[in-house]
Amino acid sequence: MEQIEEATIQIDKKTTTGSRLALILIDNALELSIWEKINSKYSIDNEDYEEVISGKFRAQLLKDYEYFNNKTNFLVSEGMITQKEKEIYDTCHFFRNEVYHQNIIRELIINDLAKIYLKACCNVIVKLFDSSFYIFDYMKPVPEILTKYEIVNSYGILKDDKIDKAVNTFFNTRVCSPLQFSQTLALDINKRIEKVREDINYVEHYIEPASTNIEPASTNIEQASTNIEPASTNIEPASTTPLTFEKEKSSLESFSRRANQLKRKNDTSNALTRYYNIDKDLIPIEFSTNFISDMLSREMEFRYEQYRDERYLEMNDLQ
Repeated sequence: MEQIEEATIQIDKKTTTGSRLALILIDNALELSIWEKINSKYSIDNEDYEEVISGKFRAQLLKDYEYFNNKTNFLVSEGMITQKEKEIYDTCHFFRNEVYHQNIIRELIINDLAKIYLKACCNVIVKLFDSSFYIFDYMKPVPEILTKYEIVNSYGILKDDKIDKAVNTFFNTRVCSPLQFSQTLALDINKRIEKVREDINYVEHYIEPASTNIEPASTNIEQASTNIEPASTNIEPASTTPLTFEKEKSSLESFSRRANQLKRKNDTSNALTRYYNIDKDLIPIEFSTNFISDMLSREMEFRYEQYRDERYLEMNDLQ
């Protein structure tokens, strides 16, 4: 509960860093809650006490439910969530892993994504948070977060109605409608498509499709009194194979059409699935065109520096 509360604070900041932390906190709170439910259910049902005491049972349980996908499968099998809700959890977990493990931050969607994950998490926390989740210990004080929202009183009595009230407080003022979320996802895709097109236009501006020679935008230099031929800045092609982007352009048109369909979806699960499918096809094109554009830019800078140095030496020789 502490993590969910802190996640709401981070979401309200509406910053990339805050949203990133919120996504991580929500995911961790959800995964821990599911694990507690799994551990509680199967530990009680297991009558082999020696296996439980030795730790063998817990070790096997950890292995069976090591992955997040297995944990959400458990929720579906228990009737706590639907298959569509599971898809939301699994996809949000995928993006959480990107943020946490690969430092991939989708700035345009991350705040809305955190809100969507918060609501999904709160919906199931109500079902997960029962007497098996919190065991009162007379030797320890009741956690402050539980008394703050009156979920557990000073005598360790769990109040189900207060759990509902608490989770409603968490997400009620942080709502992102399915249609708004779909539009955010579509905007992200369209902006990335536009960036790829800019990279392609940049490369095509300097590279002739038939020869792949690179030419500067202008090599004319005004000379007051000397007639010196500028050094050549054409780059010999490494290959005679023409460099074209026709396939990529066709794919971008397809992605654009799919993004326009996406922004009209009023179903969060469907929107996330569509976004994920476009994203995984777009990423390789983004990477390749950005790489070519970046290498060309570096080559042009190198050629410009080389040309400037040659001109400087020629001018000194004339003096």
